[in-house]
Amino acid sequence: MSPESPFNLYLPNRNNTDYFYKSLLSMDSIIINDDVFEAFVYLKDFEYSRRIVNSTRNPFETAKAKVSSFVSFLKANRLLFSNGTISASPSRVLDYESAKKRDLLVNSADISKMLSGVSKKTINIYKKNIKATPVTRVGETDEGILFKQLPPKAISGELNVSIEGCDEPYVNGYMYALADTYIDADGKEQVNYETRKFAVPSSRLKYDNWVGGVINRTIKEHLATINLNLSYANDVSATIAYPCEFTNKILNSMNGSGSEKRKMLSINTPFLHGVTPDLIAKIKNDYGESFDAYKKVLMDSAFKMQQANNRRQIEMIEEEFRVRVYDEGVGEVQKTLKDLKRKAFGEVCIEAGLASLGFIDSKVSLLSVLSAGVGFYRTARNLKDEHSKIRTNPSYFILKAFVK
Repeated sequence: MSPESPFNLYLPNRNNTDYFYKSLLSMDSIIINDDVFEAFVYLKDFEYSRRIVNSTRNPFETAKAKVSSFVSFLKANRLLFSNGTISASPSRVLDYESAKKRDLLVNSADISKMLSGVSKKTINIYKKNIKATPVTRVGETDEGILFKQLPPKAISGELNVSIEGCDEPYVNGYMYALADTYIDADGKEQVNYETRKFAVPSSRLKYDNWVGGVINRTIKEHLATINLNLSYANDVSATIAYPCEFTNKILNSMNGSGSEKRKMLSINTPFLHGVTPDLIAKIKNDYGESFDAYKKVLMDSAFKMQQANNRRQIEMIEEEFRVRVYDEGVGEVQKTLKDLKRKAFGEVCIEAGLASLGFIDSKVSLLSVLSAGVGFYRTARNLKDEHSKIRTNPSYFILKAFVK
């Protein structure tokens, strides 16, 4: 990872493969969460997790599958890990989630208690997009629990929670339970899990209060995850990336100054389709200067798109980008390379030929031979400088890696 680069990206969720590989073609480095460490925490916390939701899955098989999947990912992207393009780090959210499982979850519908410090604007965005639906359990498989949706006015002991437009992971199921509590040696209130009983709220008032608490807790936990990921990204000097439109709305609402706006920016680059991890590694290893120049052009286009007021303006910026780096850019690089080859064949052959003749023609003095050698050196050096310059063109790596 490049610590001083503005092109470092922290991607808390890499499940969106298309977004992930697009990011690799626009950034210096991407930081992802370490799934091996996550599997370790999963096993460590399993007994606590099972007290909250009884799972029929074998925890060791689940952890083994997660590690196996991550190892396969490491192998597929080994060159990108080796050159520092991808790095893995434990998620800061894991410690928070682990501690939360050990604490008493007190239900509260009081916004001032659950969401202290959160702006009304942010809360309103959540409230408009969160829906809590009463459900009843109808079965269980290896893939999970099966539910049936109940009428909206029904009173149930289980809720399904959905955040419209959110692609990030969040808790989407809650169960109503009653249990005795006690004060431990440290003065903290704890649940006596032996007395816990799942139930259905006994009145509409209790049910509505529970639903309100569930919605507030969903908001609180979703925000906590965002803030923890933001703090980690800031600590490693990286930009945070969420390919989730809803989460970006929340990030914008949290920005009190209004000086920074996050938009879902995507520039259509059909000429870069079909890339593989190995090809991306080759681009960064072999055509690094060209790729750096390409990123700067991409960043300029992204800045312009941030200022755009409508879809037509964005399409014009996309067209300008495509023409610059592909339609005209690749053609210019091809022409320059052809001119360099022609120049090299002509000038270098002339200089080399004169030098060779100097050894067999007595009429050519030693001085002329030496001067011819100097001329050859200068020509070769100039050609090398010109070739080095064209290698910094943002279209050079596209020509070499994609144009057949």
